Amino acid sequence: MNRPSVNWIKRYYESEHYFLWYSQQGYFDETWEEVDFIVAQTIQSGKVLDIGCGQGRHCLEFAKRGFEVVGIDISRKLIRQAKQAGKELLARFIIDDARRMSRVKGCFDLAVLLFSSFGLHSHADNCLVIRETCAHLKTGGYLLIDADNVHEIIRYVANTRGVHTDGNFTERIILDSAMNVVQWSESWRGQVYSGKYQLYTSKQLSRMLEDSGLQAKRLFGSFQGEEYSTKSRRLIIVAVKP
Repeated sequence: MNRPSVNWIKRYYESEHYFLWYSQQGYFDETWEEVDFIVAQTIQSGKVLDIGCGQGRHCLEFAKRGFEVVGIDISRKLIRQAKQAGKELLARFIIDDARRMSRVKGCFDLAVLLFSSFGLHSHADNCLVIRETCAHLKTGGYLLIDADNVHEIIRYVANTRGVHTDGNFTERIILDSAMNVVQWSESWRGQVYSGKYQLYTSKQLSRMLEDSGLQAKRLFGSFQGEEYSTKSRRLIIVAVKP
């Protein structure tokens, strides 16, 4: 597998393939339930920052519930789509880099990094994302991260040899288990997408949060509130700024 381009994030998330594939798998139908869970675990009102908001599906659901929402993403195309979808709601969308957040103003009661939007950069830059997020949280504010469970990915690669095929869709995964770095490629209708992201154990992620001035409070294995374990599909961590 070739070394993925640093531009893979925009190319992949802007693609028709990404939207159609995850829509067909039903992931986007779970937005209401996910926001329900987030609100139950964090705040019932206030200001929300959605980092890596994409087309803004979570932002729009928060806004419908009366939250004041800001969504950021590096994709001009996705931000444009989010603005169009949210023009009647109390939601703002900004083109910005999560590692810098130079255009984000003010502090928030809650920040979220959802649907594996954390870990897309190098480890040093992932730490920057957390530090920048902490800087934009109010005292007592929450950060919720929804990430892949590294143990589940290891099992998946072992069971499938890193290859999954479904019709005209093929996914290949190479896992560097020593560094917990995933390199992947997906082919669909003649188009090939590839990328690389970093996975973290619950202990590693908790330490990163603590190093940035946050306190990890709760761990979950799903948006249904299941207790986190190495067998969980997801790693959802709730942290607070003391």
